[in-house]
Amino acid sequence: MSSHGDSADHEQSGSPIDICQWIGFCNPTKNTPALQPPKKNKQAGVGVILSLNPDNSIFIHTVCPNSSSDGYLRKGDILVGVGNQNVTGKSASSVAHLLLGPEGSEVSITVLRNQDETTDQPQQLKFHLKRQRTDTAAARIAVKNAINERLEPFR
Repeated sequence: MSSHGDSADHEQSGSPIDICQWIGFCNPTKNTPALQPPKKNKQAGVGVILSLNPDNSIFIHTVCPNSSSDGYLRKGDILVGVGNQNVTGKSASSVAHLLLGPEGSEVSITVLRNQDETTDQPQQLKFHLKRQRTDTAAARIAVKNAINERLEPFR
């Protein structure tokens, strides 16, 4: 696996966890009401949790099981585009909001992926994913696992 996917290699912020900087809509749990999309708009995402590399590039930290990203995006993929926008240099929270949209709508996502360990040149890949609500139980497990992984260096 590329070093992009190993959260232990990433700089830690001043606080043990800054959820707004690394979570990217797996449809949050009841414990994160500020991050839940408004119910009346039926907003949905693509089922990923985002994180930042030390160079401030945004990468896929977790792909929620059975989400629209499952089988397409991978842990460690560097996110470079959402829709027609280049997201290089943007905050993880602003990119997470770009991933949200009306349930059933499509969004294109462009990533850089290291194909194998023999080359340093990542391949640029573009995926067209349908925004959907992520299974609540799967989302809770993915968020819990991501938080535990993120907190591991502090234990």
